[in-house]
Amino acid sequence: MYSIRVYFFNLKRIFKNYRGLEALNLFFIYTFYSARYNILSRLLRVKITNENIFGRKVSFFNYKDFIGLFEEIFIGREYYFETKSAAPRIVDCGSNIGMSVIYFKWIYPEAAITAIEADPDTFAMLKKNVEDNRFNGISLLNNAVHDRLATVKFYYDPGTAGNLRMSMNAGRQNGKNFNTVKTLLLSSVIKTETDFVKMDIEGAEGAVIGELVKKGSLKRISKLAVEVHHNMEGSREILSGILAVFTKNGFKYQIYAPNNPPYFERKFQDVMLYAEKEAK
Repeated sequence: MYSIRVYFFNLKRIFKNYRGLEALNLFFIYTFYSARYNILSRLLRVKITNENIFGRKVSFFNYKDFIGLFEEIFIGREYYFETKSAAPRIVDCGSNIGMSVIYFKWIYPEAAITAIEADPDTFAMLKKNVEDNRFNGISLLNNAVHDRLATVKFYYDPGTAGNLRMSMNAGRQNGKNFNTVKTLLLSSVIKTETDFVKMDIEGAEGAVIGELVKKGSLKRISKLAVEVHHNMEGSREILSGILAVFTKNGFKYQIYAPNNPPYFERKFQDVMLYAEKEAK
């Protein structure tokens, strides 16, 4: 019953977020994916590791994460943004296997994208998806974005390759399995005017935004979509600080946090924060 509710919930989102042939195409594609997932992957335990999205091939580790990313990115349009540029400059922090990159290239085929992913195995899958689709204008960086240059522990789940909770925060995983990865400063990437920054970096977003302000790079960004990991395990609350930074630096913002009922004391919550530089 739960999978049926999820299916109809996403159908509503399709016809809310899209119109005409685009909505019909997404309806048929999502219905096909849902059937493949629920019948082949869940029921019959068939291992499916690649799919086609609007003529673009995507490889992945498991179908559950693939369809979850499709629902979030393509149906929910969590990383949609508008720009006057036909070739926007996009920086994608936490690219995972590259579903967000495929989405950006779908809405803006001429976009120049810097895609950053810390986990070595997931980065290899990201690289494969970029190469298989022969995308132009994409730079790939196998690093963790942070506020200092260092070699850090990046925790992962050995039972689920490409796990969406991989993080420098041990509390997001079991705290035992990790790779050592090199960090980079996002300010070293934001050297010119940047149309859009997407950030899903599992708890490091507060530190990274602070580093952008310190180096004067935040002012070069027009729009951001930041997944804030509010009340993350073992971490201090960072949402209020991020909002204060955006306000002080001339950004207006919208907040989207649909997953929890209104009151859960000190409960972890994924908060989508959309920020746009105010016109002068």
